Amino acid sequence: MLKKKRKPIKRRPTKSTKVPPDFKISAAILELSEPLRKKYHQDTTQTKSIIRIAVTAWNLSVLDDEDQEEFLDKFVEMLPPQMTAEDIAVIIQNIDKLIKRKKRLYPHVREYILEHKLLISGKDMTLVAKSVPIGKKKTENL
Repeated sequence: MLKKKRKPIKRRPTKSTKVPPDFKISAAILELSEPLRKKYHQDTTQTKSIIRIAVTAWNLSVLDDEDQEEFLDKFVEMLPPQMTAEDIAVIIQNIDKLIKRKKRLYPHVREYILEHKLLISGKDMTLVAKSVPIGKKKTENL
């Protein structure tokens, strides 16, 4: 009786679910926002707005669906009143893209960004961010 030779099973490398000790959420936000910064960069004010949107998207990505909806509603209410419905739609569309990008690049990082500060000097940009880890359960006082 002839035995068929089995092909070895190819396994994908598993991604670690732990956040590396040298992980910097500020660097992650800069990486996350890079496509938008390249697309929309015009001046310092625009760059700061893009970073603010990226932080919002990051925080939304770590919330459950119900909290995401409430958080996004509050975010939209805080936008300047002179923004048109089209402007708001573009922002929300970009937030959705950033959430998908965050989940693809950093699926294991569940940290909520409490505050951030962007410093820009010429072409140099420094982002400082303070975050706290969150659990899988619904988080209060966000």
